[in-house]
Amino acid sequence: MEKEINSRIGKVVAMIRANKKLTLKEVTGGEFSESMVSLLESGKHSISVDKFFTILVHSKVYLDEFEYLYNDYSQRPDQIFENEVSKAYANKDLTALKKLHTFWSDKAEHSKNKFDKINKIYTQLIIAIVEKSVPFREDVGFLMDYLESVDEWGRYELWIFSNCTSFFDDNALKYYGTLILGKTNFYKRLTNQAMVITTFLNIINAWLTRKNLPQALKYINHVKEIGIPFDCFLEKLFLNYHEAHYHYLQGYDKNKSELKKVIKTLEDYGFQSEADAWTKEIDTF
Repeated sequence: MEKEINSRIGKVVAMIRANKKLTLKEVTGGEFSESMVSLLESGKHSISVDKFFTILVHSKVYLDEFEYLYNDYSQRPDQIFENEVSKAYANKDLTALKKLHTFWSDKAEHSKNKFDKINKIYTQLIIAIVEKSVPFREDVGFLMDYLESVDEWGRYELWIFSNCTSFFDDNALKYYGTLILGKTNFYKRLTNQAMVITTFLNIINAWLTRKNLPQALKYINHVKEIGIPFDCFLEKLFLNYHEAHYHYLQGYDKNKSELKKVIKTLEDYGFQSEADAWTKEIDTF
């Protein structure tokens, strides 16, 4: 297995070098032997992690780009899963969600892998959101225990927490909301800021749903302080929507005019499904 992995890594390195017309010396940056790269490309040798990253740096290739090439221009299974859940949730497709839940339930039963169990619980919680039902307390507790056990959150942990904020009680939401920037350094990297900002937007939404205006305002101001990158257009609209919702709950906009303006902007830019969801939402206010 290890030999097969090294062989695939070597083939991708060779492909990148050929595509970019790079010499062996250029990809090593003169930091280690060129023969090591040659042996790697031929599948006869492996290299250390630090040398692998040296090749990426001098080839001007990001790790996620390399991974995409390594997987034959396909997404990783976990990325596919995340996209499938997101699509099913957006369409309120219970059949698709229950199919995913069955898949992870079977896998968790046979593998005893904690991540398979987390994926099973996660899909169950998303189903509960769509069905507007109450999840099992032990499922929420299992996720909380896992999140608490991780010292440095990555994309996976942020993804779980962000999409399950509605199931955490007030104390847990305050706790994780306060600690989240200490749990992850991802927000410091531009490519990951959108995920962290989305997490805070979901926290704002949870507090607004509970009509806890001081907590909602705290995170509205926090997102403004972090700053939303100029290319995160949808996230900016979400913040505008939450601010309008906050002002509505304060009693300033009894006709919901500011909320309707944001929804109109969504429609104008082609985000019809989001606009429809928000239209239904404000009808319940």
